[in-house]
Amino acid sequence: MDPYRRHSRRYYRSRQSAGFGVVAVLLLVVFAAGIIAFSPIGDRLKDSILIPITNAVSQKVDSDKDKAAEVFATATEKPSPEPSEKPVEQDVFTVKSSPFFLLQMGQFDSEQEAISGSDQLQAMGGAGYIAEKDGTFRLFAAAYTDAESLVSVQQQIRKDGYISETYITDAKTVRIALKGAPEAIQSFETGIELLQTLPFDLCKTSLLYDKKETDRQRIADDLKQYRQTLDKSLENLRLIRSDDLEPLNKALEKYQNAVSTFLTMHDNIGEDLYAGALKHLQLEVIFAYTDFFEA
Repeated sequence: MDPYRRHSRRYYRSRQSAGFGVVAVLLLVVFAAGIIAFSPIGDRLKDSILIPITNAVSQKVDSDKDKAAEVFATATEKPSPEPSEKPVEQDVFTVKSSPFFLLQMGQFDSEQEAISGSDQLQAMGGAGYIAEKDGTFRLFAAAYTDAESLVSVQQQIRKDGYISETYITDAKTVRIALKGAPEAIQSFETGIELLQTLPFDLCKTSLLYDKKETDRQRIADDLKQYRQTLDKSLENLRLIRSDDLEPLNKALEKYQNAVSTFLTMHDNIGEDLYAGALKHLQLEVIFAYTDFFEA
């Protein structure tokens, strides 16, 4: 026999016995109450015991109802929704500039003199880049990332009778506090990476071209990838409203314009002028880079 069924039957029999006992007690109570109700003793019990107990029970029931209503109201009350906010982050970026070593071939008080010297320098394979500051026009032939490379070139051209000077861009540090959503922070970091990378890559590319270790098509392909990255980065940065981003936007826009102009005329540049045009692009980007740190 199933032990569960045996236990169930025993439990059922115990419930039957208990039920008969309860019914018997209730019948005795009803009988006694009937006798008391129709006797003088019943009247006195009613006035002194039953009525006060009934009133007390009624008051208790009413009180419990009120408390239950309060508890129910509290339990069913909906909490006020908290205002939803987009996650906001705040970062402080420290951006350090690196110095560039520029080959300066002269400085002039007249822009026309500088332009004349630029044409001659470009015909020799130099950048012929003119930078004006405080009424002085400086003429540059090339730029390098280290002093040793610059000194080596100066020694070579000195043998040919050309006098040059060294112009070193300042190394500065700027701190930029940026507050915004995570995607804004990410866009800013990408823009800073572009700002730092392109000048150095162009210096390297120019040296490789002079050594005939790269070609025009490879240079064009690399610059096209840079232009796409610049376009996307500027698109994302323009969606962020922050005055702190204005210098970065301007610097990257200068990068974008310089690269786009070079690519537009790329196929029409003569072989004798290509090295100088590439160095000119290199110096355009470097001065946009230094402008960012001076803003």
